[in-house]
Order: sequence, then C-alpha cells, then structure tokens
Amino acid sequence: MKTENVAQLIERIASQLNATTYIEPIYKKFGIIFFSNGRRLFFKDRQININTASSVSVTTNKFETSNFLSHFGYNVPTGRTFSNHPYDIKHNRSVEDGIVFAKELGFPVILKPNNKSQGVLVCKVGNEEEFRDIAAKILRNRNDALLVEKFYGGYSDYRIVVLGERVISAYQRIPLTVTGNGRQNILELLKDKQAYYKIIGRESKEIDIDDFRIKMHLQGNNM
Repeated sequence: MKTENVAQLIERIASQLNATTYIEPIYKKFGIIFFSNGRRLFFKDRQININTASSVSVTTNKFETSNFLSHFGYNVPTGRTFSNHPYDIKHNRSVEDGIVFAKELGFPVILKPNNKSQGVLVCKVGNEEEFRDIAAKILRNRNDALLVEKFYGGYSDYRIVVLGERVISAYQRIPLTVTGNGRQNILELLKDKQAYYKIIGRESKEIDIDDFRIKMHLQGNNM
C-alpha cells in the first residue's frame, strides 16, 4: 500500500476542513488551498504561507522558540546557545563554555545548529572529544550558533500540526531501524531499506550513507 505524498496529505486534510485544493499536475508539489471564507493559501511541499514573517523568524531560532514556549508553560529541553564567532560576543559564551555547560547537564547531550531544521547536523555526543568535533562542523558557517540541550531518553516523539486553534494532524515519529540477517553489514541494510521505501512509494528523505553521524555511531561495527 502506497503512502501519501505531502500534496495528497494536504488535499485530504483540506477536505476535512471543508476546503478545496488545486495541485499543480506535473510535479505535484505546488498548490493552493481554497477556504469557504474566501481565503487562499499557497503551498510548496511542506511550506505553507500561514505564518507571518515575524512568526517565521522566531521559529527558525530554536533557542528563542524554546524561550517563548517555556514562557507559556510548555515543557522544553534545558539548553543554551554558544558560539566562537565575534557577532555573538555580547553573550560571551564560547564552545569551551559549552563544554562546561554539557558537563553540568551530564553527558550525553544533544548538539544542533540553532537555525537549521529537519534534523540537519543534530547529534548526540557522549564526551568532550565528540563535542569539539561536532561543534566545529556546526560552526563552519559564520552565521550559525551551537545549541546544547539536555538529552532525554525513553520518550515517544510526536509531530503535531495546528491550524488556527485546531489540531489537524498528529503522528508518532519512529526512528529508522534495520534488522540484521547474518549476511549484510549495517550500511548495506540501510541501503536496502532506502530502496524498499522507493519501491512502496513512501516519501522519505534520502539516507546519506556518507553522513558523518552514521559513521560516528557505527565505529567498532562491521561497516
């Protein structure tokens, strides 16, 4: 059974809201949602022009987003931003300060870019050596800041989509897993899993076999 792509998902949700859609027929990634009150929203893939520019600006800064959510009573991970770049001198928090903070939280901790999305460069690190290595990768871009957060294990991960005051979608995010068969190594199993996703028509982000995070966590295994 084939899974829905983003446009099909939007089309289905729109129908539940008594709205109609037009989806560009060639690439099926662009479209318009027509609401009964006359309002129209354009979308491209997962991007929908619902939020104002100021809202988008806040949500692209993970640390500030956590601050606002915490202010309104939501539980958020304990975290702090760090950078070696001159622009961040007003905060006076360097990568070395980040290591001190990580020790206070207790390893392992989560390191991530403060202004990226979709899991880009997000890592769980277990010691100072890994911390410095990952921090250097994240801070290659002068505009990036490093976000260090407490690691919380054993919890289910859910993504919830809210439109106005209404929850229109909620689902559990399950990490990618592979099961050994006694013949293939882990990287081969990952490649087969990606090929299987394509066969069943599941929309998924291409697995980057060369991602340093995969190799980092496979050290000591037969690659």
